[in-house]
Amino acid sequence: MKIGIMTWFQYHNYGTALQLYALNEKCRNLGYDAYTINYLAKNTSGRQKIAVKMKNLINGYFYKSVYGDSGRRRKFQDFLEKNVKFTERCATLGELEDLNDSLDAFICGSDQIWSPLCFDSHYFLDFVSDSNRMLSYAPSIGTFSINNKEIENRIKKLASRFSHLSLREASGARLISELTGRSAATVLDPTLLLERDEWMKIAKRKYIKQEGYGLVYMLGQEESHWKRIGSFSKEARIPVVVIPVYERDFKRAGCLKEPVGPQEFIALIDGASFVFTDSFHGTIFAMNFNKPFCVFERFKKRASNNQNSRIHHILELTGLTERIFKPGKRWDDYVKKIDFGRVNQVIGMLRKESVSYLKEALEQIQRYLESGGNPKKKNIRTNHTLCCGCGVCSCVCPANAISIEYSRDGFKEAVIDGLKCISCGKCEKVCPFVGIRGEGIEGHEVYSYKDLRNSVLSVSSSGGLAYALSELALDSHYDVCGCAFDRSRQNAEHIVVSSREELHRLQGSKYMQSDFERASKLLVDSKKAVIFGLPCQISAARKLRGGDGVYIDLICHGVPSYNLYKKYQDYLARTYSMDTRHMDIIFRYKPSGWRERDIYTADSRKKHICHQSKDPYFLSFEHGICYAEQCFECPFRDKSEADLRIGDFWGPMYDSDKTGVSMAVVLTQTGRAWMEELEKSQKGRIEAAGSENYFRYQQTVNVPKPLNREKFLGELQENSTRLEKLVSVYVAPLEKERRFCEKVGPVLVFVKRRLKKALFK
Repeated sequence: MKIGIMTWFQYHNYGTALQLYALNEKCRNLGYDAYTINYLAKNTSGRQKIAVKMKNLINGYFYKSVYGDSGRRRKFQDFLEKNVKFTERCATLGELEDLNDSLDAFICGSDQIWSPLCFDSHYFLDFVSDSNRMLSYAPSIGTFSINNKEIENRIKKLASRFSHLSLREASGARLISELTGRSAATVLDPTLLLERDEWMKIAKRKYIKQEGYGLVYMLGQEESHWKRIGSFSKEARIPVVVIPVYERDFKRAGCLKEPVGPQEFIALIDGASFVFTDSFHGTIFAMNFNKPFCVFERFKKRASNNQNSRIHHILELTGLTERIFKPGKRWDDYVKKIDFGRVNQVIGMLRKESVSYLKEALEQIQRYLESGGNPKKKNIRTNHTLCCGCGVCSCVCPANAISIEYSRDGFKEAVIDGLKCISCGKCEKVCPFVGIRGEGIEGHEVYSYKDLRNSVLSVSSSGGLAYALSELALDSHYDVCGCAFDRSRQNAEHIVVSSREELHRLQGSKYMQSDFERASKLLVDSKKAVIFGLPCQISAARKLRGGDGVYIDLICHGVPSYNLYKKYQDYLARTYSMDTRHMDIIFRYKPSGWRERDIYTADSRKKHICHQSKDPYFLSFEHGICYAEQCFECPFRDKSEADLRIGDFWGPMYDSDKTGVSMAVVLTQTGRAWMEELEKSQKGRIEAAGSENYFRYQQTVNVPKPLNREKFLGELQENSTRLEKLVSVYVAPLEKERRFCEKVGPVLVFVKRRLKKALFK
């Protein structure tokens, strides 16, 4: 049975790396093929307040960590590469969901992966389609309580899915039990599943020649703790050996200058006669190796980020709470002999129980799979949740089992008729979120384009590149597929045009999800077509059509719920007495300027123009609270299946331009050929620009999903709720914070520069 372990590994601290190794090793010892899921954590617990940013900035200069040291980083990477098997890189939910087909069981492992302070739903295995294949082994919440109600609700829902539920600390187990109404076991941290002799197999023996030293491993920044360690060292007449965590530690007596990796860390613990630490894993390795120790509390008791519970828990289990440093206690109090025979007996019993829990849980999953599990039909919704509603799957379905419909949240998505589905799997082959492909953007040529015709610039969102390429396509007898706003249906849809008379319908931005299904069916038989669309739509179109045609995707931030647009119509009707049934709308009204974005609406009698900073639709869109699920898990931010990627050319290069400049990223030879042909036409000015302009000024990573997004989308469905009220509750605080940050941003830069001068004089 192949097991996928979901836990942290990218943080180059010893506990993280060693708990990962230990859980992998124990699974292998139990006879299973263990893989670590190659996913890097994303914090979705909310945006940092400006005071926190200032504090982190200052701490970052005065307490700069050694984690970025190349030699140290290499030791961690070598250790993991040698001792742990990884899956392919999984950056998004779609790539994680692909693992349902290649792995049999899933464990969310240890460390503080369930901490509400750095919440990431993927560490609750939200990508696993069958909860009977899931188990949690010793994840830690880290804190005594969950202070954010939104995070608490999401943790409750996610933790309730597990068929096998355990946590690392008793406080965390109680929290989860209270939330879910289920019993949650308490098990040991994975590092305690291995005995000292097992650890010494990978230790760098005799890492240092010195003997009888006091090992110091401190993650905190409390200088009073260091003073106590210094006085203890003098009183006991033992030299100290310091494992550096911050660059300032190198100035301390006894600090190791050579990089210390995980294997060296084990050897240093083993060679010590005493251990001083404020680290959880420093504490349990000292216990496991039978080393006398003193543990300092890193967090203040009333601090919101207090993570002392994990140390308290293990010391209470082993009867060693007296090892916690208390002001006023003398060195003699800490050198009292520890009854490690009793400690080993307790840990041995807990180790046996923890291994038994892990073994029985995995055996139950194996029996479940051998009995046939929960058989499901093979289609795009079996193991996958992301859907952009492109409709390409419905084009290839031979059983007509797929329809594209609006969800309750207002997004177009595929709906499968289970009775009709014949499990042919054809829909999976064309889905942009299954078997994700794409050419990386980095390193490709970037160009700017500005049309020389005012008539084109005035109605184009930026520099008129899409229009110029469309003209070129029509002149070459290609069909052009692009997005238009349908006034009668009041929505956006992709249409196929074959004449210049229709081309104007494709100009301008449409800040809403388009109906791509109709155009897809027309494109099946169209060999010569230039297709404009969002990156996910272009990926689907290429999978549908193969190499025929020219594919051009648009730089995209996300698509808003259509429920937001319906609320916006209601808002305009009430506030400005507009007839919104047959309304014209321009989302980027160019007469106000390229960078000054206004939204224009008009009926047969009146018009309304509003700046983005005051318009409720634009504000909701700008802050991403209304985006579809796949927009927060987009695999195409830094890669593409298109020939060209185009959009606005933001950044200082064209800061003074008032009428708009387009950006083009050339991704294939086909894309290069079309840009060369466009240059020959002399309709616009094309200039080469550095690729850094794309990565510096465009969105190349997914933004965290707002925690209150579900509540916002839910209230959009309520008929009685008015849009302006929703914006005041959910969006206005985000806008206020953004404006404040824009004002304080220069202050942060100033402080940063002054700190540099002060530190490097």
